[in-house]
Amino acid sequence: MVLADGSALTLNSDSVVQVRYDKAVRRIVLRRGAAFFQVVHNPERPFVVEAGDVSVTDIGTAFAVDRDGNHVAVTVSHGIVKVDDRGDRADKQQYIRRDEQFVAASAGSRKVALTTNEVSRQLAWRKGLLVFEGRPLGPAADEVSRYSKVPVVIDDPTLARAEFVGVFHVGDSRGFANAAARAFNGQVSLSDGVFHVSRQENSPSH
Repeated sequence: MVLADGSALTLNSDSVVQVRYDKAVRRIVLRRGAAFFQVVHNPERPFVVEAGDVSVTDIGTAFAVDRDGNHVAVTVSHGIVKVDDRGDRADKQQYIRRDEQFVAASAGSRKVALTTNEVSRQLAWRKGLLVFEGRPLGPAADEVSRYSKVPVVIDDPTLARAEFVGVFHVGDSRGFANAAARAFNGQVSLSDGVFHVSRQENSPSH
């Protein structure tokens, strides 16, 4: 959607924002979920995104903010942003540049350097896709479940650590579960509205 100042906002599924524009500041409050911003820069009227204890100020850029409870990730695809962390963590203010990510969690905050491909992978949801390139199967299943009414659970802890490669449409938890089972000689069962991926009996444990 295009906002009143010409900036563009893309919302992920199950995401909620509040737009609070006034003459002094353009403020977006991310209540939950993820949003991608392409900002029309105006230093006299800052563009600020608030997500819990984290505040992100545009300095001419495109960036995403992802909030899951107290966990907040800020990913910059172009330009630079200023991040203010009002939580009880170190590094209260940082500048995050292109292909960098700021992560704030209960255990602390950190800045991470990403490859351009990793940024594209993390933002593939804007095109309705989920891309996994060597990601452990357990976290991949968690991400798939975020967008689906029928979640996926990896029952075997060893299997959950196995690295997985694939591209799936957002919401296609059945396709993901079947592909994961085929890749690791496993099986899929549906129980209580959940796809369970497990190893077949007598399957090798490597």
